[in-house]
Amino acid sequence: SEFKSEKNEDLKIPYWEVGVKDKDKIRYWYPHGSIHDKDPITLGTREYAKRFQTIERLRNHSKYKKENKPTSWYHQLTHNPVLILGAHMSQNEWDIWFAFVNRERNFAKNENQQFKYPIFQMRECECKQNAQHEWFEPLFSGLDFNEQWEELGMRLG
Repeated sequence: SEFKSEKNEDLKIPYWEVGVKDKDKIRYWYPHGSIHDKDPITLGTREYAKRFQTIERLRNHSKYKKENKPTSWYHQLTHNPVLILGAHMSQNEWDIWFAFVNRERNFAKNENQQFKYPIFQMRECECKQNAQHEWFEPLFSGLDFNEQWEELGMRLG
């Protein structure tokens, strides 16, 4: 499927949905493209630089809309709990970090603390001092990486 902005016809972002047991579907995005569709895969600094304008439009769209509907990957990263599964968040992931920085900046305001959601990262070591970033929490405790994938598979059914 594809999200299309009502106000900005240039803003089109593909997304996928997955069902979780008997619950509503979860909508998810690949901010850097997907192996299922090679055309939107983003590689290289030049390609990321070309995306900056789109990311800024996403930020403004998310910030100024009246209804709080999940319309893009940017909105999902800034308004919901986040799961980072089996991925390393390097400094090269600047578009995702941009969303996280704006998210934390918004939550720094006292009146927004009630809306702060966690960012979970599935990783080999669950110790906070070895966390990739202070904003990330471990997804599972007491399980090695392979056991975490198995547990996640069982919970998603």
